[in-house]
Amino acid sequence: MLSSMTFEELLQRVPDEAARRYLLTAVRSDIATEPNSTNALNGIKNVLMDNRRYLKLYAIAGGLEQLIAKLAASLRAKILLRHRVTAISRSGENYVVHAGGKRYPFDVVVLAVPDYYLRRIEFEDGDLRRAMSAHCSYYDRPGHYLRVTALFRTPFWRRKVPGNYFMIDAFGGACVYDESSRFDARGKGVLSWLLAGQDAMMLSNQDDDSLCRKMIHALPGPLRDQAARELKEGMVHRWIGGISALPGGVPQKDLQSRHLPEPRRHPDILVVGDYLFDSTLNGVMDSADYVTDVLLTRSLAERRPKAVGIRRDYFDLYDGNQSYEESFHE
Repeated sequence: MLSSMTFEELLQRVPDEAARRYLLTAVRSDIATEPNSTNALNGIKNVLMDNRRYLKLYAIAGGLEQLIAKLAASLRAKILLRHRVTAISRSGENYVVHAGGKRYPFDVVVLAVPDYYLRRIEFEDGDLRRAMSAHCSYYDRPGHYLRVTALFRTPFWRRKVPGNYFMIDAFGGACVYDESSRFDARGKGVLSWLLAGQDAMMLSNQDDDSLCRKMIHALPGPLRDQAARELKEGMVHRWIGGISALPGGVPQKDLQSRHLPEPRRHPDILVVGDYLFDSTLNGVMDSADYVTDVLLTRSLAERRPKAVGIRRDYFDLYDGNQSYEESFHE
């Protein structure tokens, strides 16, 4: 039921106007879109994020890019960072990935990129190209983020606002993070405003200085004047269309259909993305976990000895141990 109605329709069922506005303000920077552009299931999941019994928040020191750096450092394989993939073609039994002006052959290709970036890759096989186009269209529900980060001489707000973030009702609802409570700011104060949806999209073309002034002006009165006095510098990150406003699509497909766009002729082309599960780091992990399970299962199946003309009781005995291996050789 929740997946078949919009979040706006669900909010309209809240009888108290103040409560309805509170819910929308609290969840706006999580859904990254307008309530009429996502379904009630996605909306209510993000409402529950404010319940500490539902989940806990965590952060990666140094930012999400540290996850990529640590993974690259832990693998023995050759890792090529900042190489743009331009095309994928077929050469015999192998796929050929075109990146950085070179060609790299692979047995299996996992495309762990945002949905919108898949359209920037040329798929030379016609069936695969059509399947990827259909895949992108199905999940083409862009959400928008704008993050304005400002450095202050001191974390002056902590005397009035506890915790490492607070919500304001400006810009349709925005979350303000105390970044200096999570990372060492050497005594300085750092605030980040996370704007979402249409407000983020409309403001994204303004310069950094103008946006910093708007953020300070949007602070509650007791903080506004001191913020203007203590501001040292600011910068803006713009993620327009960079997140899914309706992760999983509608209706949600089974896991195989989500991750294998063309399973009949191209079962070795798989996709990974938060837009297939949930627009969070956890969504990426769930998606990657499914794909690695698929690949490991295939690998084990290919290594498993074949049984030909073996009595049924051998199958009943076999449990995968080395001691039974001779019974299953051709």
